Amino acid sequence: MKKALRYLVLSALGAVFLIPFLWMLSTSLTPAAEVMAKHRSWIPTHPQWSNYPEALTVLPFQIFLKNTLIVTVLAIIGQVASASLVAFGFARMRFRFRDALFLLVISTMMIPLTKYLCAMKKITRTGISTVTAAAIIR
Repeated sequence: MKKALRYLVLSALGAVFLIPFLWMLSTSLTPAAEVMAKHRSWIPTHPQWSNYPEALTVLPFQIFLKNTLIVTVLAIIGQVASASLVAFGFARMRFRFRDALFLLVISTMMIPLTKYLCAMKKITRTGISTVTAAAIIR
């Protein structure tokens, strides 16, 4: 009985998390004229499969994908390089205030990303997009 209740709760939670994905899929196949209708069905009457090629050709999707890959790969390389150096320092070297610095490093990892973004917005005063604009290559 306890196992059945667990599966029931997990299935309900799975459905809750699956509903937005299904709504997104349904909306992507709905004709543009019907998307904002008040009472539209979950399954479009006339699915518009042409919405996908159109979405990839209306804007320069290839440039967006290339920019995303460049920024992501460089960020991962920088993160792995700096994290491995810091980890080596904390693991192998003994120095004064090592534990306090380690606590500081760990505590900064607990700060949510939105707090960093808000701080960067205040620092630049022009928005976050200017920070990453230098890394984007056309």
